[in-house]
Amino acid sequence: MVIGRLTKRFDEEKLIAFGPLLMMLGIFLMPLIPNIAVFMLSLTMIASGSGIIRTVVPSFISRITTANEQGGTLGVANSVASIATVPGPLIGGFLFQFAGLTAPFFVSGAILIVAFGLRCRVFHACARGPKK
Repeated sequence: MVIGRLTKRFDEEKLIAFGPLLMMLGIFLMPLIPNIAVFMLSLTMIASGSGIIRTVVPSFISRITTANEQGGTLGVANSVASIATVPGPLIGGFLFQFAGLTAPFFVSGAILIVAFGLRCRVFHACARGPKK
């Protein structure tokens, strides 16, 4: 219900940008936690950003694709999201072991910055329309 209200107030493109930014802030905040209140704030930001992404992206894909393309496109999007959960913990564990306690948080935050940049590039290309 909350995401539906947010989508009506802001458009999906803005929420697709806001979700990773919220996650990024929460992840960067995680290694700097001085107390339980900041820890809870950080977790809330990460969970909220993820919740926004996981609900708004399929809605957006459904809106911009034809009925014939929706199943395949949503399947690919969900497959990519699922596949991404495999190397993340492996790389995070490696970073934790060999680069220190805070390294996984800073690396994942940096990855979200790259994702945000790609999002801007993709939406800019979508706004111009297909190449002829």
